[in-house]
Amino acid sequence: MNKLLTVSLLFLIVSFSVVAIAYANALTDNELLLGFYTVSKKQDINKQDIDMISGSPFKYLLPYGTDLRDEVFLEEYLNYAKKKGINIIFSLTDLYQTSKQYPKTHWCPSVKESDLVSCIVGKFKDFDSVYGWYLTDEPTDFVGVKNKEKIKVNAEIIRKLSSKPVFVEDYPLPKGKLWDYMSGFSDVFMTTSYPVPDRRISEPYEVVKSMSSKYKNDIIAVLQAFGKYQFPRKKRDEITGRAPTYEEMRVMSYLALMAGAKGILYFSLPKIKKLPDFNDRWGFLKKLGAELKSNYKLIVSQDKPIVNYRMKGEDGVYYLVRHFKNKDYLIAVNSTGEKRSLEIFLKERIMKTITLGSLEVKILELQP
Repeated sequence: MNKLLTVSLLFLIVSFSVVAIAYANALTDNELLLGFYTVSKKQDINKQDIDMISGSPFKYLLPYGTDLRDEVFLEEYLNYAKKKGINIIFSLTDLYQTSKQYPKTHWCPSVKESDLVSCIVGKFKDFDSVYGWYLTDEPTDFVGVKNKEKIKVNAEIIRKLSSKPVFVEDYPLPKGKLWDYMSGFSDVFMTTSYPVPDRRISEPYEVVKSMSSKYKNDIIAVLQAFGKYQFPRKKRDEITGRAPTYEEMRVMSYLALMAGAKGILYFSLPKIKKLPDFNDRWGFLKKLGAELKSNYKLIVSQDKPIVNYRMKGEDGVYYLVRHFKNKDYLIAVNSTGEKRSLEIFLKERIMKTITLGSLEVKILELQP
């Protein structure tokens, strides 16, 4: 083969590999991404949210409407976030003509979709507090399958200007129709699960697992921390549209991580603030966040267990066996409201039976 051709092909392969790496593994196994969606109204971005989570286990905010505010305000907001150690996932979700909010950013020289993306990303790409770019929100409905190319065009503009990760969200499978398409040009998938009070608490596991088993993109679970009664269109009261209990939130969080999520964003900070038990709930969330961060490396450990254990759990029990720091551990979650048992087998004999209370999470060291 011609030497020049060989070198050219090698360069092409190497170049392709570098590009491919940029589209996966934006998040690491070393630190759990924890934070909140925020802003109940597009114009209501505020420093108080930053103050609230500063010093807590939560270091990330995703405020809707960052693409709608003026540049002076955003500069001040992003600099304040840096000062307080908070990372902002910058929303660009209204920069589509199908958005009801489009276009209200008047400080850019053009209101063409692609020009707005280029203007805003170019302006804020070097701010330390900008962690990444939130490209689209429920695009199956709010951009439309027929307009999907616009999402890719915006992603390509971002890639030319910034190396920070691109986040996308859509409905869970199979309702979300654009996951396959977006997997090729985005880094992080954000998938939602709001089961309370209508559906099984194990739903976050199923939703995340359906994604992690199919795609290589990193996954963030967007979990329910609100009551459906807080949305008038849901036509619920405080009982039929109640918020998750603390135990339910803990179970959903562990199940999402066990299914492969590398981060959790709770929806949403404004709704949590309006719940009648806000003070107690916020105290619980801070403890839960610290607990999840403490156990995250154990959950994602890929080391093989010392012993080949076999498990048999009753319906609604989820479990993982992990080897971490020279020890084997069992992570067991009961997603039901009743007691459940989990049998641990070693060499075809029952070594131990674990009893799990209603909505209980247990992490135990396994010793043969």
